[in-house]
Amino acid sequence: MKHILRFNESKRDEVRDEISSSFKASGHLVRHEQEIKNDILSYIDQLLDDEIEIIHQMAQLKKGEISASDVDMPKIMEIGQKLNQQMMNIVKKYNKF
Repeated sequence: MKHILRFNESKRDEVRDEISSSFKASGHLVRHEQEIKNDILSYIDQLLDDEIEIIHQMAQLKKGEISASDVDMPKIMEIGQKLNQQMMNIVKKYNKF
């Protein structure tokens, strides 16, 4: 059981690192970049392990480490859309400033 938890946490950490390193704010949002990142990472921390697995697979697919035939594309699309919507909601929050 400990091994599974460590494995899931390492994937979660990889997803956090990937999102944190790839997110760049632009325009007037630059001054809120760290707060936006923190909100996104907080959202990532709330995701279920199977959602983290899908996001991890999305990153692997993007990097060419796996192929589309290795993943459940409808599930990737669903989780990707959910993630994008949440990120847009977070950015909107700071767009008001």
